[in-house]
Amino acid sequence: MKRKIIDLIVIAIIIGLGISTYFNSQIIDVNTYQARKGKVSSTIRIEGEVVTKSEEAIYYKKDCIIEEILVSEGQEVRIGDPVFKINMNYDSLSVDNEESDLKLQLLNEKNRLEMKTSGQNSVVWQKVQLMKTELSNLKEDLSNDQALYDVGVITFDKLSQTRNQVASQQIAYDEALLNYSTNVASTELDIITIKKNIQEIKKQLNRIESGKSTYVSVDEEGIYYSTYRGVIKNIVEKDQVIEKDVRIANVAITGDVSEYKFIGYVDEEYNHLLAAGDEVEFYDGVIREPIKGRVLKVYDVIKDGKVRIDAEFLEDRAAKVGYGKEFYSEKVIDPIFENVIPKNCVIGNVDFKENETVEIFIVNNDIANRIKVKIVSIGDYDIGIEPLEKVDLDNVILDPSYKIKDGEEVR
Repeated sequence: MKRKIIDLIVIAIIIGLGISTYFNSQIIDVNTYQARKGKVSSTIRIEGEVVTKSEEAIYYKKDCIIEEILVSEGQEVRIGDPVFKINMNYDSLSVDNEESDLKLQLLNEKNRLEMKTSGQNSVVWQKVQLMKTELSNLKEDLSNDQALYDVGVITFDKLSQTRNQVASQQIAYDEALLNYSTNVASTELDIITIKKNIQEIKKQLNRIESGKSTYVSVDEEGIYYSTYRGVIKNIVEKDQVIEKDVRIANVAITGDVSEYKFIGYVDEEYNHLLAAGDEVEFYDGVIREPIKGRVLKVYDVIKDGKVRIDAEFLEDRAAKVGYGKEFYSEKVIDPIFENVIPKNCVIGNVDFKENETVEIFIVNNDIANRIKVKIVSIGDYDIGIEPLEKVDLDNVILDPSYKIKDGEEVR
């Protein structure tokens, strides 16, 4: 009997140890991270190309036909290089003829204005006033004749004659006054129209005058030799009529580094981390030493999830820069936040965005608690967070397994 009791005790101990081992094997081992105050480093990559800060448009002084194109788009030209040749046999209205016609129109309009404002209406008004005086005198005569007729001094025929004179003079005066008023209104309208015509003609003359410095010249054979150092852009096709105010080509002005700027694009989520005046470094994948630069402008417009960034080069290495050359810039942003944790503390696969709510596990007294936090900053490997409730972030679970359940024991 004693032997059986001992055997039962041994069996109970073995079963107890087995159960304990089983449950202990079900507790998940975890690694934890203590949230810290620190930097959230982000590497912002800006990709783009080199362009010129300024361009010059090429215009000819009159309509022309381009007979031959002597360059190609994208070709670099220097001052004195032949660019195109025009057909010298094509005749069109020259700028000089157009200017002469406009000057003659201006003179005619000024003469018209002088005539309208020379006092002709005042002469007419004086005549109207004389007619009014004459009418007043006739009315006075009629009053006198009426008195004489009443006492029998003059006949009725004489009275009627004076009445007819007054009536005729009244009609003549009314017509003269109406005509004068109409002429005055018409003259004022004419003066306004003439003044507008004069202003418009002067604008056209100013345009021609300012354009004289814009229009290019050709030699006796019709060849235009470049007056700029740069790269040919958007040149027209040959054998077509090009009107005077239509651009023949653009020249992107090149030279030293000061003539160039960098236009790049950055993901919209990082645009608020860049500002005009920020220093950047440019790489092309070949040069060993980056070229220093500075942000000129960060645009507000977002297109296809990208924001445009303009920057300038601060080092005179024009040979390394070059028009149309592709560069990229990397800028490290590392603001400081109160609670920083690795990205792999976040539960599940998430698309990290600022102000988004995500979930993490924290450990309190060997129990896993699932909590929500708000992302306040996103770095390359870390994120800054704000818990939505007051909790202790000393033990945040790294790489949380899908096996971890809220409220279960971990070790």
